[in-house]
Amino acid sequence: MKKINKLLRTPRPYPNESFMGYMLRLTEQNGYDSISWILTMAGIAPVQQ
Repeated sequence: MKKINKLLRTPRPYPNESFMGYMLRLTEQNGYDSISWILTMAGIAPVQQ
């Protein structure tokens, strides 16, 4: 059986909110420990420093 991953909470971005700020807020509101899961779901490779 294929696992389907969804965000339970998807608030609208604030008018002056940056992309990363919005991603961090999604991470917090959905109870995740890190932003990497959301970035992976969006098809965005995390930046490695």
